[in-house]
Amino acid sequence: MQCAEIDKFIPAYVDGEFAEEDRVEFERHLAECPRCREAARFEAQFKASLRARLPRPPCPSALRARIMAQLDAAPVPGSRVRRFAYRSVLVAAAAAVLLTFVFTGRGETLPVVEESIHRHERNLPLDVVSPVEGRVSSWFQGKVDFPVRPPRLKVVGADLLGGRVSHMRERQAALLQYSVHGQKVSVLIFDPGDLSLQAARVRRIGNRPIYFDRQGRYNVAVYRDGPVGYSFASNLPEQEMLQLISAALE
Repeated sequence: MQCAEIDKFIPAYVDGEFAEEDRVEFERHLAECPRCREAARFEAQFKASLRARLPRPPCPSALRARIMAQLDAAPVPGSRVRRFAYRSVLVAAAAAVLLTFVFTGRGETLPVVEESIHRHERNLPLDVVSPVEGRVSSWFQGKVDFPVRPPRLKVVGADLLGGRVSHMRERQAALLQYSVHGQKVSVLIFDPGDLSLQAARVRRIGNRPIYFDRQGRYNVAVYRDGPVGYSFASNLPEQEMLQLISAALE
């Protein structure tokens, strides 16, 4: 990829819209090009700062479904680059609709909560498929800059499915998926750094605060375990998610 092409797609890359193959190719260029790497870093910091300050009410589920249906139904050009460029235009148009809603609504969605729901909804294929926590943990070694320890959800009917490399804003993240009584539970593991993990409500397990928020039909629970952040997203009731986390922290 050339620098001019990179410039076009930096916003989409920062938003995590790349397929795995495209992301690898994009990051290969960033690793070799200080100029493009700095541009991507600036874009990521700018968007993170903007999202942290703007009021972000939850997007109505009907509006989200309508936008995604229009994206899925749109004709797609043939080549990979043209295909992604075309989709980026559609996403930008959809974002204009969402921004209208954002600037006219009230309330605030924590960036960690928003990102967790976004990753949970995408249903991307897993990079590693295994129910064995140790095998999944080993697979992530060298792929992210922090230890990945899959939570042990010691609940009947809870099974680890696997994981994939992901992002929490501009930061690396490991996305794990579980099946709990047939319901999907996504767990983002990430280096929280200076990200705020507080959300609408706080519950406690021992002395540990667990922050909960709800957007649309999803509950999100966020907490810190040492230097690592965890964010659970699911449509399970809040009390059931609290039980899962309580079992994981035993």
